Amino acid sequence: MRATSLLALIAPLALLACGDGDAKPVADTAADLSVCDSADTRVLIFNTLGFVHREGLVSEGFDLDARVSDTSDAQGCYQPDLTAPDGTPGIDNALSGLLPALEATEARVLETLLQEFVNRGDILLAIELEDVDSVENDGCVNVNILAATGPVMLGTDGSIEPGQTFDRDPAVPVIRAEHATITDGVLRIRDTDFRLVVQVAGADVDLTMEHAEFAVRLAPDGTASGVLAGGVSVSRLEALIDTLATDVADLAKQLIRTVADLEPTAEGGCTAMSTVFHFTATPAYFYADAPVDDTAAADTGAP
Repeated sequence: MRATSLLALIAPLALLACGDGDAKPVADTAADLSVCDSADTRVLIFNTLGFVHREGLVSEGFDLDARVSDTSDAQGCYQPDLTAPDGTPGIDNALSGLLPALEATEARVLETLLQEFVNRGDILLAIELEDVDSVENDGCVNVNILAATGPVMLGTDGSIEPGQTFDRDPAVPVIRAEHATITDGVLRIRDTDFRLVVQVAGADVDLTMEHAEFAVRLAPDGTASGVLAGGVSVSRLEALIDTLATDVADLAKQLIRTVADLEPTAEGGCTAMSTVFHFTATPAYFYADAPVDDTAAADTGAP
């Protein structure tokens, strides 16, 4: 009886030992974060939008022209660059140097107007993330930056409530950035044109930002915050000032021409001014209707 029991124990072990060489490896079912193959799509709607102010010579933003300029650099129109809070040099945010002067004039209403446009739904900007495996680290996500339309509901704090559903605005071209990455919870998008149109006194004013960069911090609760920077042409800014019809319009235009720091010309001077916005965004949805029109696609693979 004891021998039979011992054989009963040994036999299965012997079979396992004999079959070990033929055993198939366990399949790795973990998602490949380096490819865009996820079915998860997330939509974020901007619910705050304002200018980034400088503190001394420190400002959030990016090095938009890939150079560190000082008062002797003709390519930067002799406008000294700023430094990021983490010490990174070459930050371009010329508009922030004008904000204290503008706040002392009728032009100070501009920042207030921007937030009012957002709250009313006149500016409904959305970031649509496709192929999301992780909001912490993801080697491949496709991003659509687009305009939305539809009524908005505001919370008790006066900002857009989360979870609302909107239509895509077919009148505004979609900016599509393919093969972007999320690193340590931050999505970065580089060198794209960001179309921003505001309506002032019944007129549309185009404040499109060229060669723009985004840094979007994605929070676990689905919200996001970030910084958007780019160059706005002097002519567009002057058109905005004309629309505001302030008593200091001529002075404001002169200030803009004086501090413009991007797109230098052979004749001297610059034709664009670096501008930095901060924003927050809240989760939202799009009605499932027309597919995305990616008329402005760009590959933004990580450098």
